[in-house]
Amino acid sequence: MTFRKLVPCRKPYIGCANCGCAEMRREGKNGPFLCSLGTQMYHSFGGWTIYRNNKVYYRAREGAESPKEVRTLRYFENRARKDPARWKAEYDGALRDATYQRAGRNRWVLIHSGPGFA
Repeated sequence: MTFRKLVPCRKPYIGCANCGCAEMRREGKNGPFLCSLGTQMYHSFGGWTIYRNNKVYYRAREGAESPKEVRTLRYFENRARKDPARWKAEYDGALRDATYQRAGRNRWVLIHSGPGFA
């Protein structure tokens, strides 16, 4: 199975004027958008799913709040360093959705952005 880096999304969809998509940060002036490694991978009314080789690897129990139950993206980055398969972090929220692909050490690049499910 070969790994293919997907094209970064240059214009993310911002669904909520209040939250500002807190997990995203731009790399340089015109670089791709990256997901912060401190992002909590919660699952509630929408939330995060981690995929490894296009199979669900992790989804927090709905309503989980404790640090033992909710992992950060850094947790999965550490696993991905030992097992560099195809990793993705997918956010599915009411007002927007986003997909990040692991594209190297500490780099989870935004490859898709959309309006969410509501």
